[in-house]
Parts: sequence; C-alpha cells; structure tokens
Amino acid sequence: MEQLTILFKALSEPARLRIVNLLARRSLCVSDLQQLLAVSQPYVSRHLAFLRHAGLVRRMRRQGRELYVLNLTMATHPFVSLVNELPSWKPELRADREKLEQLELQGTLRADRCHRQTAEPSRARAAVEGKDPIPLSSLAAKQAA
Repeated sequence: MEQLTILFKALSEPARLRIVNLLARRSLCVSDLQQLLAVSQPYVSRHLAFLRHAGLVRRMRRQGRELYVLNLTMATHPFVSLVNELPSWKPELRADREKLEQLELQGTLRADRCHRQTAEPSRARAAVEGKDPIPLSSLAAKQAA
C-alpha cells in the first residue's frame, strides 16, 4: 500500500508527470529535460530524485553522461501505463512530446550523442520512418530476460 501511495504522490505533481511523459518515449539527460520543460537544472534534478525514490525512474551512465529512463518494472504498472494515454487529453503533455520529436529530428538532444554511439534506436525517428516505436512492454520483457 505504501508503494502505491508513493506512486500517486509522484504522479500528482505536474512537473513529474511531464517528466514521466517524456521518459515514456525515450531516455534523456537532465539538460535535455531542462530544455524541453523550460525550467532550471535544480528543478529538474529535484523532481528526478523524487521519481527515483518512487521507483519510477532509474539513472544509468552512458558515454560519461547520466541518462534517466523509466524503470521498466514500474512502467508496466497500470497507473504508469495511463500516462501514455494522457497526451491525448492534456495539450501540455502533447506539446512536450511534439517538442521532443522536433528536437530529435534536429539532432540537438544531448542524450542522442550517447544513443548514436550505442546504437539505441530513437522512438520518434522510428515513427517518422514509418516503423512502429518499441512498446514499453517488449522492453520490460527484454530487461527481465
């Protein structure tokens, strides 16, 4: 019950909901989230720390840069899965995803530098190229294996 309470608190803050919305698409670094949300670095870091404590987000290091990703064991939780549906209801979340896709296509995301070197496919680019983005459920299965 306590974990569920923490999950609800984590998703109740608009900034954290926006971060989870973006991380549901792909891994990002703090500076990318700062640029996408138009907020300060300490603001992003504080909310990422809360999300890590709640078990929704984990931090990984690639090519000397810290990237944040959804914790795939939590990403399949029904309440977290609901976040993927919210952009159709919330214009702000939809705008965040559109801005992310725009920056991906421009190649200006710092996290892309790590992704290119490790050959992790970009979900937005896959969608633009007519390929289906990788569903989080399949990523969770791969992580469990």
